[in-house]
Amino acid sequence: MKYVYLIKSESHTNKTYVGVTSNLIQRLTTHNGGGSVHTSKFTPWTLLTYVAFSDDSKALAFEAYLKTGLRRVPDEPLPRKDCGNQECVVLVSLSITRKPGPLHFFIL
Repeated sequence: MKYVYLIKSESHTNKTYVGVTSNLIQRLTTHNGGGSVHTSKFTPWTLLTYVAFSDDSKALAFEAYLKTGLRRVPDEPLPRKDCGNQECVVLVSLSITRKPGPLHFFIL
């Protein structure tokens, strides 16, 4: 099981970080302990949300999508697509680049 997670800095409230891990509690502890180069300057961190994946490749693809698409994702719902027998992930609201707010995921 892999978890794609979103954390937010408590000391620098405009800083967020997206990552993937197989041990969510340990990874958050590492972030808060300064054990990650990318997050050590902005401790402490709070977990905002996470999504669990049974397929590792889907978790990595979703993490990459969030890391590259955060500034391009609209606040309006994305159009639904017919995904057949595959999982569909629809991002409904992702406004963290402009203001703090909820992040909603729906697995269809």
